[in-house]
Amino acid sequence: MSLTPVLARTLVAVAVSVSVTLLPAVASSSAAGDNAVVACSAASVTTTIRAFVAAYDRGRVAAADRYFALEPRFEWFSGGPSGVGPPESRLGARAHDRRTLRAYFASRARQHDKLIVMQLNAGYDARQKIYHFGGKLIRSSDDRPNRSRRQQDFKGAAVCRNTGPVLFVWSM
Repeated sequence: MSLTPVLARTLVAVAVSVSVTLLPAVASSSAAGDNAVVACSAASVTTTIRAFVAAYDRGRVAAADRYFALEPRFEWFSGGPSGVGPPESRLGARAHDRRTLRAYFASRARQHDKLIVMQLNAGYDARQKIYHFGGKLIRSSDDRPNRSRRQQDFKGAAVCRNTGPVLFVWSM
């Protein structure tokens, strides 16, 4: 399996990042027609990640969906390998299809899917003007009873917008 440039940079950033960087960075917004420069920090990115996880855990599909960038900025949300198989896994082309993200969140809410973030690190990539993040989480759901309490890696990326950080990559 070859790595995309974004995934390769995410892996490098996660490996280098050992703690949450608290220094703010300045990033350009990539929203269509919006060239505002906004301040963003690792702390605001981690707050966004934790808010997404809280919405996801509560089955608040629309709220969870709002933490993710729209096309064309959205790159992927992947979940797997989970041992759950289609349609619950979200890998390959399915992971890149932003139009199906709400349906995926709704299907996972029906299974009472829960994420517990155990470790979270974030670091700023000044060249790309994005934050990379990663860590460990515990994932459990009704259709994953044998996987409870097992930590797994997760990673992703966020871009700064005038409204704050927006997630555009998530892999777990």
